Amino acid sequence: MTVLIDGNKIKTKEDFYKKIRQDLSLPEYFGNNLDALFDVLTERNDSIVFEFFSFNLLEDNLGRSFLSGLLRLLEDIKASAIIH
Repeated sequence: MTVLIDGNKIKTKEDFYKKIRQDLSLPEYFGNNLDALFDVLTERNDSIVFEFFSFNLLEDNLGRSFLSGLLRLLEDIKASAIIH
């Protein structure tokens, strides 16, 4: 499964988590934070690739700290991240 994260469309962390909830079919009660994302991703059996487009815009929109944490999370769970 590939999750596309586009900096032209993701303007806020709320946008990011909404996209994640939709693409991964997560329940509405999913906690909008990286800890909750870690929990749901480690419970899945399928492999997920996160593909980032317009990464510089994402960094401007979501913050460098948030994206660094997200990339560390993906590395920790051995998910693939492709950055454009």
